[in-house]
Amino acid sequence: MKVSAKLKAEIDALAERVEAIHAVAKQENRELTAEESTEIGEILGDGEKTGKVDALQSQYKTALAQERKMAELAAQRLQIQQPEFVRDQPSNGYRFTIPAQARRYKANKLAFDSDEQAYAAGQFYMAKLFKVPSAQKFCREHGLITASQSGGDNRRGGVFVPLEVETSIIRLVEQYGVFRQNSMVEPMASDRKVKPVRISGLTAYPAAESNTANQSSNTTTETDVDYNNVELVARKWKAVCRVSDELNEDAVISMANEISLEMALAFAYAEDNAGFNGDGTSSFHGIVGLKNALAAGSIYDCIAGNTGFTTLDLEDFEYALAKLPNFPNMQPAWYISKPGYYASMARLQMAAGGNTVANIAGAPQLNFMGLPVVWVNVLPTTLGAQASTIVAYVGDLRMSTLFGDRRGMTMSLDGSRYWDVDQVGIKGTERFDINVHSKGTATAAGAIIAIKTAS
Repeated sequence: MKVSAKLKAEIDALAERVEAIHAVAKQENRELTAEESTEIGEILGDGEKTGKVDALQSQYKTALAQERKMAELAAQRLQIQQPEFVRDQPSNGYRFTIPAQARRYKANKLAFDSDEQAYAAGQFYMAKLFKVPSAQKFCREHGLITASQSGGDNRRGGVFVPLEVETSIIRLVEQYGVFRQNSMVEPMASDRKVKPVRISGLTAYPAAESNTANQSSNTTTETDVDYNNVELVARKWKAVCRVSDELNEDAVISMANEISLEMALAFAYAEDNAGFNGDGTSSFHGIVGLKNALAAGSIYDCIAGNTGFTTLDLEDFEYALAKLPNFPNMQPAWYISKPGYYASMARLQMAAGGNTVANIAGAPQLNFMGLPVVWVNVLPTTLGAQASTIVAYVGDLRMSTLFGDRRGMTMSLDGSRYWDVDQVGIKGTERFDINVHSKGTATAAGAIIAIKTAS
């Protein structure tokens, strides 16, 4: 993914291009030509069709969030004096050269910024999990582990993943995991954290001008700013994957890709499933997600007869959006599964008047009624009737939920669990919690609205 500075530069360049087109037309005292209007439409969007700037702004927002998270992790690692990879200069990378044989494998660009970073991550896995002497030597020489860290039994306690391996996991989690990426992430310095959340403010009442006649009675009802204390309790989550025990040092990049991807997918699914579908049971580690937390005032019931994605009408989405409060600085979005999106929102967009062959040949934009659409894999995907079922949401997750991030990845190895198939098990753990605090009431809506099919 591009860095935020580069994305910002691209956005600024497009904005300058639009200004230049308008400036030329103004200087020549004329209207925009058809070609100029088309170019501006491609940059800024036209109607419901988004433009290049919209896509870049979405990437820019994601890049900022990831860079902020990586900076937080770096600060946390410095506090516990855990060494990072050693670099020469920020511009010319690491102090090692990848062997020619290992270069046949390429880094997963979703996880690692470079092949060198993936190679170093693979060396870490081999050193700390598989006790490969050459990898241990590599890690000591490049500041990835110290000599005192090289001993011990990882199966008993696990090892903390170094900064650049952990950020690759987090990048993948944020790429795949919708809930973490869109919620308000709250770093937790301890196992329990209480954060105040404002629920109501002061009330102004009419009052007459004070004078001698009313000075004793011209008083106003006193009100307070009310806060709720939202509690986060760090909960431990675990994922296990297995890899071949026939290690080939030339394939460390491939191994780093595989382990990082599998761990990230497991934790991303757990976070999304708990955040959207959690019911407070042990299956969700006690977390109550949106589906079971929202009060009646935050649920929109679809029009009678609309019991599935294929029968939802434009009015259903309009009424749900109308139900959403207009909180200051709110940045709402639609949350829906990919099948649900194409069977409802995309269907309604394609059925709208004014389509051409070119429109239909292209894909519908991931925007609906002026708001971005976020695909969520853990939301319902059934295209048939599913009465009285919450199938989508609209609102701002950052205003309605807190995602407590207590600890990043630790990993440990079990060499006996899969010995009969020549594989070893690798266990990863992390600790997080989710609290839905803007639930609404029986009659008032919160910061996110659930769309529920008709009964």
